[in-house]
Amino acid sequence: MDYLFYKRKKQSRIRFDADIMSFRRLCVLITGLIPFLCYIMVLVEGIPIMADGKTGLAYVNTSETGLAVRLSAGTGSMLTDRLPKNSQIKVIDSAKDGRGDIWYEVEYSRGNVLRSGYVHSSYVVFYEDIAPAGEDAEFEAYLDSQGFPESYKAPLRVLHKAHPSWTFKSHKIGLTWDYVVTEESKVGVNMIHTYYPMSWRSMEAGAYDWDKKEWIYLDSGCYGASATITAYYLDPRNGLVNDTSVFQFEDLSFIPEMHNADDTYSILKGTFLAGSYSFTAERDDSVYPSYGIQSEENGKAVYEYTYTDTIMKASEKAKVSPFFIASRVRQEMGVQGSELAWGTYPGYEGYYNFFNIGAYAHDGRSARENGARYAASSGSYMRPWTNPFKALSGGADFLGSGYIRCEQNSLYLQKFDVTDGGNGRFNHQYMSNVNSPTDEASSMKRAYINSGVINTGAFVFDIPLYDSMSETASVQPASDDASATNNNWLSSISVSGGRLDRAFSRTVYEYTVTVPGGTQSVEISASVCDTGAHTIGTGKISLTSDQTKHIITVLAPSFEIRTYTLNIVRSGAAPSPSVPSDPTQPPTQMPTPSAPTPSSPTPTSPSPTVPPTVSPSPTQPVQKDPTVSSSVYKIGTYITGVAEKTDAGRFVRNFTVKDGTVQLINTSGSAKSSGFVATGDILQLYKGTSVFKTYTVLIYGDVNGDGSISLADMVMVQRQLLGIQKLDGAKFAATDVNHDSRCSLADMVTVQRDLLGLSGIKQG
Repeated sequence: MDYLFYKRKKQSRIRFDADIMSFRRLCVLITGLIPFLCYIMVLVEGIPIMADGKTGLAYVNTSETGLAVRLSAGTGSMLTDRLPKNSQIKVIDSAKDGRGDIWYEVEYSRGNVLRSGYVHSSYVVFYEDIAPAGEDAEFEAYLDSQGFPESYKAPLRVLHKAHPSWTFKSHKIGLTWDYVVTEESKVGVNMIHTYYPMSWRSMEAGAYDWDKKEWIYLDSGCYGASATITAYYLDPRNGLVNDTSVFQFEDLSFIPEMHNADDTYSILKGTFLAGSYSFTAERDDSVYPSYGIQSEENGKAVYEYTYTDTIMKASEKAKVSPFFIASRVRQEMGVQGSELAWGTYPGYEGYYNFFNIGAYAHDGRSARENGARYAASSGSYMRPWTNPFKALSGGADFLGSGYIRCEQNSLYLQKFDVTDGGNGRFNHQYMSNVNSPTDEASSMKRAYINSGVINTGAFVFDIPLYDSMSETASVQPASDDASATNNNWLSSISVSGGRLDRAFSRTVYEYTVTVPGGTQSVEISASVCDTGAHTIGTGKISLTSDQTKHIITVLAPSFEIRTYTLNIVRSGAAPSPSVPSDPTQPPTQMPTPSAPTPSSPTPTSPSPTVPPTVSPSPTQPVQKDPTVSSSVYKIGTYITGVAEKTDAGRFVRNFTVKDGTVQLINTSGSAKSSGFVATGDILQLYKGTSVFKTYTVLIYGDVNGDGSISLADMVMVQRQLLGIQKLDGAKFAATDVNHDSRCSLADMVTVQRDLLGLSGIKQG
C-alpha cells in the first residue's frame, strides 16, 4: 500500500515537473518572441514622422554649451552657429528624425542680420508655456498701451508673473535700430576686456592689426567690441531675460512716492554707511541743514548727520534715486569703506570721494590717487569735497546734472547715449565697456536683495524702444570656444574660365567675372584667411542666363558671417557695375581719442568716451522681402514634387524669384548645379546678400540622398524599422513613400514595388 502510494506520488511529481519545464520553455519562447512581435508591430504600425507643429517665440535653455544650429534637421547636417543660453528665437516649423526627436526650424538675429536653421527641440522653451498671452488681461492691456511689440511682451509677461508690483514703461527713442547699431559699432565707441572670448572682439580696421596679426589696445586692458556683441548688449530685449539684468533699466530719477529713508537704510545696513559721521566747518545754512549742528564756537559748527539722511537730502536735490546712490556708493566703497570714504588717502587727508569719480589710473598715478586729486580740486559739484556731506551731495549732483537729468536716467542710457538731453547723441557715454550696464545691474540687485527691498520695492523700469527692430532680440556671439575668432575674410577667389575685374582684396566684397559666351557652368573656389573658417557656395554652379549673381558666404570660427558677391557675365553681355562694398558689416572708423578708463569692468570716469561726430544717416530705400514660387514644385516645410534624377540646374530654373536670388547647396555647404538634386539639398533664398529663408528638398524614396531611388533606399527603410540606423530630418521624411505620415512596412513594400516596376512612388 505504501509502495503504490509512493509510486503514484512520484508519477504525479514527474508530470508536475514536466508541466513546469513546459511552462518555462513557453516563457522562454514568448520572451524570445517579444522583440520579434515588437518588430512586427513597428513594421505594421510604423514610426510617426510628423512633428508637433508648435511655433512661436521662445528662448534657448541650455546648461553649459550653446545650442547647435544646423543647416537642416538632424545631427548629420552642417553646423552653422551656436546659440548661447537665453537667446531669443522664433520657431517657424518643425521636423522629426528617425530617433523620434523633434527639430525646430528657427529664425533669430545675429547683430542686425536675420539668420535661420534647425535646433533640437529639447533645449527650447516657449514663453507661452510660462506666461501665456492674455493670462493677465489688465497687464496685457497695459503692454498694448505702452506700444511694446511681441518680442518685448513675451519676456515682460514672465517678469510680471514673478514680480507683479514692478512697472515697465516704454521709452520710444525715435531712431531706427540699424542706425543705432551702426553708430554704436564704430571702432572706439565700445570696448571689451581682454579676458572675454575672442568672438567678442572686433577685427575691423583700427581694432585689429592685420600686419602683426594682433588686436590693438584701445584702452588699458581693453579691445574694441565687435558689432555683434555691441548689438547684443544694446538690444533692450536681452535685458529682460531675468530679474537681474532688468535693473539696467531701473528709472534712477527721484520718485518721492516710491523712495523713502527706511528702504534706503536697508541698502546701507551692514556697512559703514549705516551709521553717522561728524565734521567741523564754518556755519553755512545754505549748504548744511542746521538741525545737524551739535555745537558752535568762533563761527564754526560741529555737524553730525547719518549717511542715510545725507543721501536722502542729496537725492531730493539732485533728482536722483536714493536707492541708486546708496547702492552705487556701497559698490564703490565696499562694506568697510576705502581711504576715499574716510578721507585718509596719504597726501590728501581730509578729502572724500564716495563715487570714485575721476578714479582711473593715468599720468603715472594710481586710480585712487587721481580720485583724491579730483576731490581736492576746486570746481563744480561743491568741490573741494572736504567732508562727507559735500562729497555725497556733490557726487549725487554730478550724476544728476551730467546724466539723469539729461535723459540718461538708467544704467543703460548712461552707457548708450541714444537720447538727446541737450548734449547730443552717442557722445556722452559714462562707461566704455559694452557690458557695463549688465554688470552694474547685477550689483544693484545684489544690494536690493541684501537689504530686503527687492521684495517690497515698487521698482519702475524705463525700457527703450527703437523703430524697425527685428522680430527677435540680437543674440550673443557663440563663445563655447574662447579662442574662436571673427575672422571671416577670404584671401582669394578664383572662377574657372574667367578672371576677376580687379585684383582680389579681402576688404572688397563684390567683383565682376567675365567668361566666354556660351559657358554653361563654372567652378568657384575660395581660400579663407583663418583655417578654422568655412565657406558656403563654392563649387560648380550653372549659369542660367548671360548674367548670374552668385554669393559666397564665409563662416568664421565663431560663426560670424561675411559675404562676397560675384557677378558672372558671359562675353557679349553688358556687365552690371560692381562696387566695392561691405554688405554684411556696419561701417567702421578709426578710433578717436577718449578719456582713459580704469581696468575695472565698471569704470566711473567723469569724462565720457567721445565717439566720432555723428552725421545723419541717409535715407535708404526699403528693400522688399524676396519671394520664391514654382508651378512645378510644392514649397512648404520641404520642397516636394521633385522627381528622382532631376538635374540640379533644371531644378533651380523651375523657380520664379522676386526681389532676391536663389542658390542650391548640398548639406556640406557646397554649391550644386550639376548632377541630381537630392533629398537634403538646400535651396537658399537671398535678400541682398543675406540668407532670408532656406528650403530643404524632399524626394520620397530617395532615403540615402543621392537623387535616385534604388535597392539601397529600401535597405535604409528596413534598417530604420529595425532600429539599426536612425535617419535625420528630410531623409527620415523621405521614407514615407505612401504619404501616411509614418515610416512602416508598407513604405518598404512600396519602394520594392517601385523597383520592380509594379507601381511608382508619387512625389506630388
